Amino acid sequence: MILLMISRSISNEGTLLNEVDGMIDLLYERQGAYLEAQVDVATAMLAEGLSVEMISRITKLPQSTILKLKSQLRKNVALA
Repeated sequence: MILLMISRSISNEGTLLNEVDGMIDLLYERQGAYLEAQVDVATAMLAEGLSVEMISRITKLPQSTILKLKSQLRKNVALA
C-alpha cells in the first residue's frame, strides 16, 4: 500500500514538473514576443527622429540596444 502511494506521488510530481516546464516555455515565448515588439517600436521611433534617451524611457530598452538599432537603421538607409 505504501509503495503504491509513493508510486502515485512520484507520478504526480512528474506531471507537475511537465506542467511547470510548459509554463516556463510559454513565458519565454511571450517575453521574446514582447521584446521583439519593443524593438519594432524603438526602430519606428528612431525613424521619426526621437532621441535615444526618450526611446529608452518609453520602451524600457537599454540605450545600448537603441544605439545598435540606430546604427543598423543608418546602414539600411545608406544601402537604399
